[in-house]
Amino acid sequence: MINHLKSSPFDIEELNKFFVQLEERGEDYWNELLSNTVNDEAIEVMVDHIQNFYGVEDDDEASLLTQIMLTGFLAGLKMNHK
Repeated sequence: MINHLKSSPFDIEELNKFFVQLEERGEDYWNELLSNTVNDEAIEVMVDHIQNFYGVEDDDEASLLTQIMLTGFLAGLKMNHK
């Protein structure tokens, strides 16, 4: 996978810009991106995956890991839809 990222037309500047925007605009911006992209059912699928695949039983931990997964998902979408 690392070799694929190194050889693909991966724009690190766009990725950095995405994360800077998240940091500058805050949680409301992240929630807006999320609500425009992913529905509740998809979020539940991610939560279930984290709980089942990684064995996470604590709801707060599963929630945080889901937020991290969703941020990566949004970043990936942003990178593919410039």
